[in-house]
Amino acid sequence: MGDDTTIAADLAALRGAGAVMLGLGDAVERLGRTEVLAGRDAYGCSELAAAAGRFTDRYGHLVRSTGGALHDAGEVLRSTADHYEDADVMAPVTRLSDDLLASPGEVLA
Repeated sequence: MGDDTTIAADLAALRGAGAVMLGLGDAVERLGRTEVLAGRDAYGCSELAAAAGRFTDRYGHLVRSTGGALHDAGEVLRSTADHYEDADVMAPVTRLSDDLLASPGEVLA
């Protein structure tokens, strides 16, 4: 890569967005644990109550899975910020290493 190629990332923004996603994921997962159609036993029809129970199970699973995906996205954003930060720290070492491999006599002279 030449010196004119740069990648810039706002690490605070990445970490902030990651924190928001983690919070959303937790909230959505809690929502998925909320009982929906709780009064289904009072419907007066066993088939309808059973169908409502199956719906409740599937809906809860879907919402909890969505919360988990949001949580995972938050972790990825935070991890990405960490990796960018590590790359910034290692950039001078990487450049020196590349220079040594390309022309060891010139760098050491």
